[in-house]
Amino acid sequence: MPLRILLAVHHFPPTRIGGAELLRLARWLGANGHTVQVVCIETLHADAPDNLIWRDEEYQGVAVRRYALSLAQRTALLHFENALLEKNLAALAETFQPDVVHVISGYLMGVAPLKVAFAHHIPTVVTLTDFWFLCPTLQLLRGDGALCWGPEPVECMRCIADERRAFRL
Repeated sequence: MPLRILLAVHHFPPTRIGGAELLRLARWLGANGHTVQVVCIETLHADAPDNLIWRDEEYQGVAVRRYALSLAQRTALLHFENALLEKNLAALAETFQPDVVHVISGYLMGVAPLKVAFAHHIPTVVTLTDFWFLCPTLQLLRGDGALCWGPEPVECMRCIADERRAFRL
């Protein structure tokens, strides 16, 4: 039975190396009769307006919605919950009507695809390719390269400060 599949990933080719495995998956799914829509973060801009910018295109036979996110007001909370992205994804879910949502990590997208899938009662698959759900630096590695054993607020803040991520506390 052919499915309508929404694939959410942090980056997608050709402008980024990240997401290359998802391109192969999307093309395979399409070749096997499924309808695929990819959503990804294309660019991050420190000086972008506070509204959400996106463009729809097709890449190697795959429908792709590419978002440009503003970092101007990006806080640690916005790293997890982006209301503008969530609203846009909800509208896309209404028109595309996916049978399943497949989220690759949560990096850059945050929980928006998960919240939309939950609100629309869409079955969801999450592929964990990093430690985004546990670690703000994605790696579970301390600044000195030592293994981190999991979230600890003071240590997490120290790592964020050391790494100078693209959001503010």
